[in-house]
Amino acid sequence: MLKIVRLAKKPLTNSKFFIKLILNDEFKIVWDYNLKKDFEMKVDEPINEIKKRLDILERRISSIEVLIEEKPNKKKKISINEFIISKKPSDDNQKTLGIGYYLEKYESYVSFNLLDLRDGFQSTKEKEPPNINECVNRNIRKGFMMERKEKKDKFKSWTLTNSGVKFVEKKFKEEEK
Repeated sequence: MLKIVRLAKKPLTNSKFFIKLILNDEFKIVWDYNLKKDFEMKVDEPINEIKKRLDILERRISSIEVLIEEKPNKKKKISINEFIISKKPSDDNQKTLGIGYYLEKYESYVSFNLLDLRDGFQSTKEKEPPNINECVNRNIRKGFMMERKEKKDKFKSWTLTNSGVKFVEKKFKEEEK
Protein backbone atom coordinates (compact mmCIF):
# COMPACT_ATOMS: atom_id res chain seq x y z
CA MET A 1 0.00 0.00 0.00
CA LEU A 2 1.44 3.36 -0.99
CA LYS A 3 0.02 6.45 0.66
CA ILE A 4 0.95 10.06 -0.02
CA VAL A 5 0.07 12.55 2.69
CA ARG A 6 0.33 16.32 2.29
CA LEU A 7 1.29 18.33 5.34
CA ALA A 8 -0.02 21.71 4.26
CA LYS A 9 -2.74 23.02 2.00
CA LYS A 10 -0.26 25.11 0.06
CA PRO A 11 0.36 24.40 -3.62
CA LEU A 12 2.28 21.21 -4.17
CA THR A 13 5.32 23.08 -5.51
CA ASN A 14 5.98 24.61 -2.07
CA SER A 15 4.79 21.92 0.27
CA LYS A 16 6.20 18.86 1.95
CA PHE A 17 4.61 15.46 1.65
CA PHE A 18 5.23 12.01 2.99
CA ILE A 19 5.25 8.73 1.17
CA LYS A 20 4.35 5.87 3.47
CA LEU A 21 5.02 2.29 2.53
CA ILE A 22 3.14 -0.10 4.82
CA LEU A 23 4.06 -3.77 4.79
CA ASN A 24 1.63 -6.16 6.53
CA ASP A 25 0.36 -3.34 8.76
CA GLU A 26 3.45 -3.86 10.93
CA PHE A 27 6.40 -2.14 9.28
CA LYS A 28 6.14 1.41 8.06
CA ILE A 29 8.75 3.18 6.01
CA VAL A 30 8.23 6.89 5.59
CA TRP A 31 9.88 9.13 3.04
CA ASP A 32 9.77 12.83 3.81
CA TYR A 33 9.96 14.71 0.57
CA ASN A 34 10.68 18.40 0.41
CA LEU A 35 10.85 19.83 -3.08
CA LYS A 36 13.86 21.92 -2.16
CA LYS A 37 15.79 18.94 -0.69
CA ASP A 38 16.43 15.32 -1.51
CA PHE A 39 14.40 12.46 -0.12
CA GLU A 40 14.86 11.65 3.55
CA MET A 41 13.95 8.20 4.76
CA LYS A 42 12.63 7.50 8.26
CA VAL A 43 11.90 4.02 9.54
CA ASP A 44 9.26 3.72 12.28
CA GLU A 45 10.87 0.59 13.72
CA PRO A 46 14.58 0.08 14.24
CA ILE A 47 16.27 -2.03 11.59
CA ASN A 48 17.35 -4.58 14.21
CA GLU A 49 13.71 -5.21 15.17
CA ILE A 50 12.80 -5.77 11.54
CA LYS A 51 15.72 -8.19 11.13
CA LYS A 52 14.68 -10.13 14.26
CA ARG A 53 11.11 -10.48 13.01
CA LEU A 54 12.34 -11.51 9.59
CA ASP A 55 14.58 -14.20 11.13
CA ILE A 56 11.66 -15.55 13.17
CA LEU A 57 9.45 -15.69 10.08
CA GLU A 58 12.17 -17.43 8.05
CA ARG A 59 12.58 -20.08 10.76
CA ARG A 60 8.84 -20.66 10.89
CA ILE A 61 8.66 -21.03 7.12
CA SER A 62 11.60 -23.46 7.14
CA SER A 63 9.98 -25.63 9.79
CA ILE A 64 6.70 -25.69 7.84
CA GLU A 65 8.56 -26.68 4.67
CA VAL A 66 10.21 -29.56 6.53
CA LEU A 67 6.83 -30.78 7.76
CA ILE A 68 5.38 -30.63 4.27
CA GLU A 69 8.30 -32.61 2.82
CA GLU A 70 8.14 -35.26 5.57
CA LYS A 71 4.39 -35.78 5.34
CA PRO A 72 3.57 -38.55 2.89
CA ASN A 73 0.99 -37.85 0.24
CA LYS A 74 -2.44 -38.72 1.50
CA LYS A 75 -4.17 -41.42 -0.43
CA LYS A 76 -7.42 -40.49 -2.05
CA LYS A 77 -10.30 -41.29 0.28
CA ILE A 78 -12.18 -44.34 -0.90
CA SER A 79 -15.88 -43.86 -1.60
CA ILE A 80 -18.48 -45.87 0.28
CA ASN A 81 -19.42 -47.58 -2.98
CA GLU A 82 -15.83 -48.64 -3.68
CA PHE A 83 -15.47 -49.81 -0.08
CA ILE A 84 -18.56 -52.05 -0.17
CA ILE A 85 -17.56 -53.49 -3.56
CA SER A 86 -14.06 -54.29 -2.23
CA LYS A 87 -15.45 -56.17 0.80
CA LYS A 88 -17.89 -58.27 -1.28
CA PRO A 89 -20.74 -58.63 1.21
CA SER A 90 -23.00 -61.59 0.50
CA ASP A 91 -26.28 -60.32 2.00
CA ASP A 92 -28.09 -57.28 3.37
CA ASN A 93 -26.85 -57.93 6.93
CA GLN A 94 -23.23 -57.76 5.76
CA LYS A 95 -23.91 -54.67 3.63
CA THR A 96 -25.48 -52.95 6.65
CA LEU A 97 -22.48 -53.90 8.78
CA GLY A 98 -20.10 -52.69 6.05
CA ILE A 99 -21.86 -49.34 5.76
CA GLY A 100 -21.70 -48.91 9.54
CA TYR A 101 -17.98 -49.72 9.45
CA TYR A 102 -17.40 -47.18 6.67
CA LEU A 103 -19.25 -44.47 8.58
CA GLU A 104 -17.14 -45.06 11.69
CA LYS A 105 -13.78 -45.61 10.01
CA TYR A 106 -13.83 -43.20 7.07
CA GLU A 107 -16.43 -40.60 8.06
CA SER A 108 -15.43 -40.52 11.77
CA TYR A 109 -18.95 -41.17 13.07
CA VAL A 110 -19.06 -42.10 16.75
CA SER A 111 -22.37 -43.82 16.12
CA PHE A 112 -24.86 -44.09 13.28
CA ASN A 113 -28.63 -44.31 13.05
CA LEU A 114 -31.26 -45.50 10.60
CA LEU A 115 -31.03 -42.34 8.49
CA ASP A 116 -27.24 -42.68 8.20
CA LEU A 117 -27.61 -46.29 7.05
CA ARG A 118 -30.28 -45.30 4.49
CA ASP A 119 -27.99 -42.58 3.13
CA GLY A 120 -25.21 -45.16 2.97
CA PHE A 121 -27.33 -47.55 0.92
CA GLN A 122 -28.25 -44.72 -1.46
CA SER A 123 -24.58 -43.75 -1.82
CA THR A 124 -23.58 -47.35 -2.60
CA LYS A 125 -26.31 -47.53 -5.23
CA GLU A 126 -27.39 -50.80 -3.65
CA LYS A 127 -31.01 -51.72 -3.13
CA GLU A 128 -32.04 -50.80 0.38
CA PRO A 129 -33.24 -53.79 2.42
CA PRO A 130 -36.98 -53.78 3.19
CA ASN A 131 -36.22 -53.55 6.93
CA ILE A 132 -32.83 -52.06 7.87
CA ASN A 133 -33.69 -52.34 11.58
CA GLU A 134 -33.96 -56.12 11.19
CA CYS A 135 -30.51 -56.25 9.57
CA VAL A 136 -29.12 -54.25 12.49
CA ASN A 137 -30.84 -56.55 15.01
CA ARG A 138 -29.31 -59.62 13.34
CA ASN A 139 -25.87 -58.01 13.56
CA ILE A 140 -26.51 -57.23 17.24
CA ARG A 141 -27.45 -60.88 17.89
CA LYS A 142 -24.24 -62.01 16.20
CA GLY A 143 -22.26 -59.57 18.38
CA PHE A 144 -21.12 -57.36 15.48
CA MET A 145 -23.05 -54.24 16.53
CA MET A 146 -24.38 -52.80 19.76
CA GLU A 147 -26.96 -50.18 20.59
CA ARG A 148 -25.71 -46.91 22.07
CA LYS A 149 -27.37 -45.34 25.09
CA GLU A 150 -27.41 -41.94 23.42
CA LYS A 151 -29.88 -41.26 20.66
CA LYS A 152 -28.78 -39.55 17.47
CA ASP A 153 -31.25 -37.10 15.95
CA LYS A 154 -34.02 -38.65 18.08
CA PHE A 155 -33.34 -42.11 16.61
CA LYS A 156 -31.71 -45.18 18.12
CA SER A 157 -28.02 -45.23 17.36
CA TRP A 158 -25.58 -48.09 17.00
CA THR A 159 -21.86 -48.71 16.84
CA LEU A 160 -19.73 -51.64 15.76
CA THR A 161 -18.16 -53.96 18.32
CA ASN A 162 -14.55 -55.10 18.06
CA SER A 163 -15.67 -58.43 16.61
CA GLY A 164 -17.79 -56.55 14.05
CA VAL A 165 -14.79 -54.44 13.02
CA LYS A 166 -12.60 -57.53 12.64
CA PHE A 167 -15.31 -59.36 10.69
CA VAL A 168 -15.55 -56.50 8.15
CA GLU A 169 -11.76 -56.16 7.91
CA LYS A 170 -11.50 -59.88 7.08
CA LYS A 171 -13.98 -59.39 4.24
CA PHE A 172 -16.85 -61.00 6.12
CA LYS A 173 -15.05 -64.27 6.73
CA GLU A 174 -15.41 -65.96 10.12
CA GLU A 175 -12.24 -66.82 11.99
CA GLU A 176 -11.51 -70.50 11.85
CA LYS A 177 -11.09 -72.00 15.30
